[in-house]
Amino acid sequence: TMSSSASHTILACAGGTAGAIEAILVQPLELIKVRFQLNHGHNGSIISCAREILAEESAAGGTTMKVSRLFRGLLPELCGMFPT
Repeated sequence: TMSSSASHTILACAGGTAGAIEAILVQPLELIKVRFQLNHGHNGSIISCAREILAEESAAGGTTMKVSRLFRGLLPELCGMFPT
């Protein structure tokens, strides 16, 4: 049997890990949603908004579309999650 403090530590780590996985999976969708809402008249659809975000890297001098553009803002969200 585990002690009460050990089980609380395990539950805290499990909750933090689940929150981090959720943030990693949802971040691209959240970024596209917010960008679509802010530029509603400019983007015809959510798909075109996602393409525009991916194309920003190539417009800035890169040669390929970067998926990493979809994860901007993830690090502060993850850092804010674990101290709690």
